[in-house]
Parts: sequence; structure tokens; C-alpha cells
Amino acid sequence: LDSYDPTNGVSGKLGGEQLTWLTAALDARRATPAVVFAHHPLQFEPDKSGKWSGLADSTDLWPVLKGRPQVKAFVFGHTHTW
Repeated sequence: LDSYDPTNGVSGKLGGEQLTWLTAALDARRATPAVVFAHHPLQFEPDKSGKWSGLADSTDLWPVLKGRPQVKAFVFGHTHTW
């Protein structure tokens, strides 16, 4: 997924169009294991320093991932932490 948000230099966003596509793609392949990739991680609250650097629409993505047992992993980068 493309999580680049040109309006924000650090945090990302998937947007409604990609979330709709992902939901439909996963629902069409319920028996096929899936791994979902994006650059930005899920983030539901600011970090310890009060900053946002993850997906701004994590609360919209999370139910799509959690509600589909064929999703085996969500892989991301951006944190520069192993």
C-alpha cells in the first residue's frame, strides 16, 4: 500500500480509496493467506514526545486487518527500529 501523504512530511495516510480496495481484495480471497505492506506503521496515539509518525488513518485500517483471519502480518518500515 502507498502510505505517502504529500500534505505531511512525516506521518502517512492510506485514504479511503486504498482502504476500500484492500477490503474488497481481501474479501475476494478469504481462503488465501495475505501479508499487507506499507511504509508507515499503525499508530493510535502520539509517541512519548507527542509526535505522530505512523498512519493517520490507523483506526480505519485496523478493523480491515483484524477482522480478516487470512491476514497473517502487517509489514512496515519508517520507524528505523528493528
